[in-house]
Amino acid sequence: MVDPTDNNVGAAPACRFRGDEWAAFDRLPIPLRRAINEGIVLWDARWVRWSLNKRLKAGMPEAEAVASGVDALRSADEDEVRAFRYRWPARFGRHPHTAAGATIQRYGKAADAA
Repeated sequence: MVDPTDNNVGAAPACRFRGDEWAAFDRLPIPLRRAINEGIVLWDARWVRWSLNKRLKAGMPEAEAVASGVDALRSADEDEVRAFRYRWPARFGRHPHTAAGATIQRYGKAADAA
């Protein structure tokens, strides 16, 4: 029988991507690093690097692959905001940032568009 006070009831899933996440982040092009930093979703830089490499191996020029990666990260952020917008009030009433009188932080062009 599992002790209900024991939080370590299962093994953590193995990460598919090996290596140092910070080193992978440092190897990313600046636009992708900025998109990760400004994003809402906590992206694993190793996954972003893998995704970029996949685009490059498919024959995309580097500038187009980077732009496509940034668009994918931004799109996932928009999906996350949309899901949060509809799911949270259904369970708890008001959004926590609205109740606190705060806004979702954005920088650069993202802040201008908001």
